Amino acid sequence: MTRWQKDPYWYVDLEGDFEITVIKLHLNERKLNRMTRFKLHILDGEVEVWEYKYRGEPASPTIVIDVPETAAAGNKVKISLTGRTRTVELKEVEVMAHA
Repeated sequence: MTRWQKDPYWYVDLEGDFEITVIKLHLNERKLNRMTRFKLHILDGEVEVWEYKYRGEPASPTIVIDVPETAAAGNKVKISLTGRTRTVELKEVEVMAHA
């Protein structure tokens, strides 16, 4: 969880390039409204290679995002919110890729 701030984000460095296929976000089921309108980015270094925009309030505490095969390989996954006084609240993030 990040602090309450303007345009908060969370990211993980995968320490290698991977062809990511699926990303699962596990959220706090009592605070789903905190993760409305987020963006998920796959980065190769500091260069964005794929972006996914989520709109609305999640219907369940688990969000499964399928990454198209055409997306380039990346080494970081970043989740960001826009707006004032927001917080990123995640229980777990699973990043799956081809071996």
